[in-house]
Amino acid sequence: MHESGVMKDMMASIQKLRADNRLMKVTRITVRIGALSPFSVDHFREHFFEAAAGSPIEQATLVVETSDDIGADDAQSIVLEEIEGECAG
Repeated sequence: MHESGVMKDMMASIQKLRADNRLMKVTRITVRIGALSPFSVDHFREHFFEAAAGSPIEQATLVVETSDDIGADDAQSIVLEEIEGECAG
């Protein structure tokens, strides 16, 4: 259940940024997985693309960075670093 909550929040953040920036299509999404996050890169990718299916971010390139810093404030988090896309007219 934790994974679905994380993905729901991530999708909401991406959709808000997409709307705020008037992006018709999201082409690239960069996230950082904290050192103490329960997600591996592969596990995150699987859940991400499942959650993105059928949405305007479905075809985006996903870049996943990882951190080794267990003392970082966001060591247990997944941080949305950046989205890129194509603007609406």
